[in-house]
Amino acid sequence: RGTYRKMSAAELTEALFPEYKCLALLANLAVAPAARGSGLGRRLCARCDEAADDWELPAIMLQVELANAPARKLYEAAGYGAVFADEGASALRVRPGGAELQLESVPSTLLLMGKGV
Repeated sequence: RGTYRKMSAAELTEALFPEYKCLALLANLAVAPAARGSGLGRRLCARCDEAADDWELPAIMLQVELANAPARKLYEAAGYGAVFADEGASALRVRPGGAELQLESVPSTLLLMGKGV
């Protein structure tokens, strides 16, 4: 019983579910337009690296739209590489106009990227 309390998330996953691999997921990283180019995105990615290392996770994965060239450039500079492209995916967009926030689904290609920590 006490053995599990001393394990990292990766070790616990390996012990209880050996068929699975515990990885970090970087999700919903966004930088306000006014702060872009300031290095904030790089610092946030570096902090994610530190958190994954603190949790003893072997890798970080993320998804980014293929059309989002600035984000892809940031992730590639931070060491992420393409793993898989889902050409039949969809993405949510804010529907323009209207007084109330409305989202619509649009076709998109999602790129799965990853890196070892």
